[in-house]
Amino acid sequence: MVTYWGDLDPKTNVVKLIPLWKIRDLKKPPLLKDDNGDGDPEVNTLDEIKAFLKKLQEKDRFENPVAIHPVLMKGGFLYQLDKKGNVEKKKHEQAEALDFSLSHNVVSGPEVMGARGCKECHSKKSSFFLRKVLVDPWDEKGKPVYVENWERLGIDQEKLNRLLMDR
Repeated sequence: MVTYWGDLDPKTNVVKLIPLWKIRDLKKPPLLKDDNGDGDPEVNTLDEIKAFLKKLQEKDRFENPVAIHPVLMKGGFLYQLDKKGNVEKKKHEQAEALDFSLSHNVVSGPEVMGARGCKECHSKKSSFFLRKVLVDPWDEKGKPVYVENWERLGIDQEKLNRLLMDR
């Protein structure tokens, strides 16, 4: 899962992470709400995202801009203010979760996934392909967003059915 505030370089489309001290120093917008009841407000609605992006345009304690082109990277998307000051949401590579290499027969041991045989992953009860993966900590209502791992890996339903066939 990827969630962070950044500064977009519009020429290269690369987002640089804003140092945490700059975020902590900001006076938080008053309209932030705790939608999920955990005691901490989430920045999850478009209005809250907009307010926080505007805050990131202010100066830090050294009178330097916190961010020149502030963005929120979350749930596979980049959020930024458009020319009219509205929140624009678009897919961005840096907002995607990092994939990892999957290889068979690389590591051994009793605790390694698949050590008990192929059916550990390749069955209708797969703990690998069917497990839920958090892709966004909060939707606009403050609820977490999960997808099954096969969806995140870009596997279509037909291929999944072949992968999960009990052999």
